[in-house]
Amino acid sequence: MTIKLQMVAALAALMTLIGCTGSPKPDPNLPPPPRPIYSIDAVSAVMTRKMPPSVVLKVRGVVNSGGWTNVELRPLQTFAPEGDVMSFTMYGQPPAPKAVVSQAFAWETIELTIDPLPEGVRRIRVLSSTDEKTVELYR
Repeated sequence: MTIKLQMVAALAALMTLIGCTGSPKPDPNLPPPPRPIYSIDAVSAVMTRKMPPSVVLKVRGVVNSGGWTNVELRPLQTFAPEGDVMSFTMYGQPPAPKAVVSQAFAWETIELTIDPLPEGVRRIRVLSSTDEKTVELYR
């Protein structure tokens, strides 16, 4: 038994030495997967008067560099009902690791129409990687 453990330890040390971690290294020319943006600057909502009502949600978020694309709002997956709140997370596609982009904060704006607005929703919350903003809906 101890010989097997020594062999496993030796193999692990050898794999570490040659850089074999078991997972392939990401291609530096490909952009990383989408992730939540840095922060939410503003959230506004305009509700229609039709029945059932719909809402046009406008969100302005901040990314921490230039080169972000495909900004979207994704519904927040929750395990318990949130009552009168509908939640989203603002995601974006960051630039590729070797891409030449401005190293300054930039603003991204997105608009989403929720039609029809689910019954009982009174607030819409939008999250980022560092904060969240909520807008109240008045009927």
